[in-house]
Amino acid sequence: SSGINAEYGGEWCDSLFECFTTVVRYSFRNSNGGHNYSWTDRQALSDIQLRILIDSTFWVFYSIIGLKAITAIIIDGFTSKKKERESALHDMNTKCTVCGLTKDQLNTKGIDFKDHSDEEHSIWSYIHLFYYLDKMSRSHKKNLKKHISAVQYEVYEKYKKNDISFFPDGSSISWNRANEMMNKF
Repeated sequence: SSGINAEYGGEWCDSLFECFTTVVRYSFRNSNGGHNYSWTDRQALSDIQLRILIDSTFWVFYSIIGLKAITAIIIDGFTSKKKERESALHDMNTKCTVCGLTKDQLNTKGIDFKDHSDEEHSIWSYIHLFYYLDKMSRSHKKNLKKHISAVQYEVYEKYKKNDISFFPDGSSISWNRANEMMNKF
């Protein structure tokens, strides 16, 4: 066929290759191939085949580059999140959240890290304390000082100001006892 088949609205289908060209042509028709070159005045089959070649090349490269970029961003995001999580888990298993003493420091003084972090410096005890102080401050807005201890009131005042100086920094009762015992000998 040498041109547009008027009977079928511009569709060539005299051979398998012409049918394939027609199907692919109409697949890219609405997208304009991602560029602004006008093909409206092109009528020959060779012009349409050139258009298909340009459009399909563009979309193949565009898809490959876009897919690789998106995949790289996703993988990079997951990798950084995994590293953050592993670092946090390492810290949770080797460093006391409350006082900052490491597992090795505690073990050298004969203090079991698990007992220290679960009993002596349980993070849940601190969360419970903050919840209790917050609850008391809501129910006793004017006379909070009368309903909680002086130490609790001091902690609450620092807590409201985001002052964390009430946390034991580098010490605990068992740590101080172990140091006292070492100094006696």
